[in-house]
Amino acid sequence: MAIRYKLLEFDSRRKVVIAAAIISVSVIILIITCVLVFGEKKVTDSSSSNGGRGSDTNNTGSCEILSSTPNSPLLIYSGTTTLIYPVPASNTTTIPHNQTIDLSCPGNQVRIGQNQFGPLVTVTCKKGDLFIVGGTEVRFTNASCSRRVNPTVKQLFIQDIPENDTISDCYKIKDINVTIGSIGFTIDQNRSLSFIKICFNTDSRIALYSYYELTAAINYRAKNVSTASFRQDDIFYRMAVSNAQLYNNNQITTLNRILGLDATSDKYINNKTFISRGHLAAKSDFYYAMLQTASYRYINVAPQWSTLNGGNWNQIEIDVRNYASNNKTNLQTWTGTYGIASLPNVDNITENLYLYVVETDRRNSPCFPIPAIFWKLVYDPLSQKGIVLIGHNNPHVNVTEDSQKVCDIDVSGRVTWLNWDKNNIIKGYSYACSYNDNRFQTTVSYVPKIVVKGLLV
Repeated sequence: MAIRYKLLEFDSRRKVVIAAAIISVSVIILIITCVLVFGEKKVTDSSSSNGGRGSDTNNTGSCEILSSTPNSPLLIYSGTTTLIYPVPASNTTTIPHNQTIDLSCPGNQVRIGQNQFGPLVTVTCKKGDLFIVGGTEVRFTNASCSRRVNPTVKQLFIQDIPENDTISDCYKIKDINVTIGSIGFTIDQNRSLSFIKICFNTDSRIALYSYYELTAAINYRAKNVSTASFRQDDIFYRMAVSNAQLYNNNQITTLNRILGLDATSDKYINNKTFISRGHLAAKSDFYYAMLQTASYRYINVAPQWSTLNGGNWNQIEIDVRNYASNNKTNLQTWTGTYGIASLPNVDNITENLYLYVVETDRRNSPCFPIPAIFWKLVYDPLSQKGIVLIGHNNPHVNVTEDSQKVCDIDVSGRVTWLNWDKNNIIKGYSYACSYNDNRFQTTVSYVPKIVVKGLLV
């Protein structure tokens, strides 16, 4: 009887152990299943909230968007005229969670997907590329301007200019009749954005200089933006002949007539050397596509020999952009003209070169001089360091005399970021000046007055 009782007790204990083991295995399986399901859901949610870009590194809930597409609206801090740019060395613009910004297509329509919101719409960042408009979620990747936007070009008078704006120095220039032009956009009835300001010589009909700001994000600018046609703003010209005629059709006959050559002579004007429309504020110096196309205004160009335009001056523009990008710094930039280029006529007498010379038009003629030099003042307002870059605008004349230069000392040997072919006459003989160089300040006396404490090297 005792033996039978012990067998029954042993069998009961065995059943308890087996049941406990089964329960333990079930619990482990349940835990593993929960972990797998939760982990899969977390990855899926992360990918979705990140616009399908994979794992979510955006733990703050900010919005990260690409605003450098050819049809992108302008991104503006709400209620201001301040453009929003990516952080340096990035092509992504970051907007904090719940911050509102304005999307602007001036004189056009902001389109998001199939919906159009007028020229201005305020959106609130949710996360990733998701924004809220009137309680509805929209994706910034679907935002665009419905068509190309035309800029607002106007004159600025002294009362329109803040006291701390150096463009006001233009109205202090003596012995030259000037006005100030602005290329920008009308955001709304209370806001106007001006991104190029131009000190314009109303007698010669070309700019003395332009002013604009170069963002540190410039090398992540909109690419493959179609070239626009140059537009003329008659408030700055008021002439019977158009700028297009002067640059396209008349330049060879005009220069040959000045120099006493046959009307069809190709001695100076030919397929390799001709007068181009030299941007002062270059298309590629602007981040947004809308600003790039808006730079194609005749008020923003000056007559520039094609070999300088595609040679050392083009390299200067590239090098300045690379400096801003590599050093993660925003730069202030003034680009200007000085003097009048000249060539010997058939009697070996030096003649100044113009694109418009009509003896019967005594009111306007001569005008549109071909500048002797182009200069670019590049300035870092944080370090108060700057440099002036010079390009001689005549591929037919050697620069052999010190008197032909506008600086006492060429400081380009101290500058590590320039990659020009500076002594090449065809590409444009070039050098660099300190802003405080005595000869430069005396010669180009209308250069804006700023505080420069060192060389931008």
